[in-house]
Amino acid sequence: MRHYLFLCVALTTFTAHTTFALAEDVDASVLVAIRAELAALKAQQSDTAARISALEGNLQSLASSDQDGDILQALPSAAASTIPQLSGKPLEKPQAASPLTAYADFMMRMEGNYGDGMGRDRQRGVMRARLGVDYKISDRLMVGGLLETGDPDDPNSGYVTLSNFTDDLQLSLSRAYVKYASGGLTLVGGKFAKPFVSTDLLWDGDVNPMGIAASWDVSNGQYAFKATGLMSIIDENAGGEDSRMLGGQIKFDTVMRDNRSVWLAVSYYDYELGSVTGADAGDIRSNLSLASGHYLSDFDILDVLAGFSWEGFSPQWPITVKADYVKNLGAAVSADTAYQIEMAVGSIKTPGDWAVHLGYGQAEVDAVLAAFSNDNFGLATNYKAYRFGIDYALLDNIKLNATYYRYTSLDDLYASSIKAGDWRDRIRLNIIFHY
Repeated sequence: MRHYLFLCVALTTFTAHTTFALAEDVDASVLVAIRAELAALKAQQSDTAARISALEGNLQSLASSDQDGDILQALPSAAASTIPQLSGKPLEKPQAASPLTAYADFMMRMEGNYGDGMGRDRQRGVMRARLGVDYKISDRLMVGGLLETGDPDDPNSGYVTLSNFTDDLQLSLSRAYVKYASGGLTLVGGKFAKPFVSTDLLWDGDVNPMGIAASWDVSNGQYAFKATGLMSIIDENAGGEDSRMLGGQIKFDTVMRDNRSVWLAVSYYDYELGSVTGADAGDIRSNLSLASGHYLSDFDILDVLAGFSWEGFSPQWPITVKADYVKNLGAAVSADTAYQIEMAVGSIKTPGDWAVHLGYGQAEVDAVLAAFSNDNFGLATNYKAYRFGIDYALLDNIKLNATYYRYTSLDDLYASSIKAGDWRDRIRLNIIFHY
């Protein structure tokens, strides 16, 4: 037993001594490894500090010599490669938004004209090209212009018939204006797009008045109100009375909610046509005139325009109805009223979209000033007309359109070559590029 106890004590002593010895050997090896890693980190830190110091020197020297502050672009390739990158994209100097905006469109048309009675059938090719620019001088001030093909003496159209032994096309500066906008206030002067909501019953889409205009637009998110005024110079006569127009419009509309919206616009246009020296037959058109060439009637025009939109079926197939009523309070004859109603189904916002539109309208002989009313068919006033059209978005910037007009004179008393009941048909096939 004594020998057994002695053997246990000896084994225990030997085991403890061996454990302590191994522990000392392990601690020594770990310390050696830690010391080696610390030495490597110190060396790497010294190298990094040297590189940072070199970069700071480069930056200071470049900053002192670069007057535009374009330091990133001037760094040497070796130094630039050390600049950290975010999301794999190299750092770039921010580019300021260009103050110049350009826009353009180009249209080609095939048109057929057919009629009863003595009317001659006719087919023709038509084109129109427009190029516009806007330049933003400041956040509030902008100037702009629009170059357009067509006869500069025709304010209603920029279209050109393809003929005349391929003569070169005429170009006109159909807009040149300056615009100031601040909050809801907008002021514009020069020759500019008409500032009113309208239909072609009263204002052709190509008419750009001359003069000054102002508008005030306010909205609370549910309702919107806009008031617009225009003083338009029509004809300046150095030796006599001028011709001008003072016009105003108030418009109220509801923001689309519950899939529907409505709006109403009331306008009044007071024409003072003291001079017609600058007018030609295309300006007088079908209005009644005196032997002196002046208009028989005054034109004090009241225009009431209303619209309704509903998206109950689908946002891609909205239904829009628009009605326009015009009365000339200054007419010298009883033929002083015009009206038009239009309906459209669908919209062409994305490729593959369709829209269908149809309408009916009629205008008595002195209901509107024919110089600025529509030129969609052969009569400017004293007509009744039906319209049917289809629009298709081929691509984002290419639209196709087919439109059919059927029209005749309203009253034989004021009819010229087209008598009442002598129906005429006009078919238009259009392709429009805009960019």
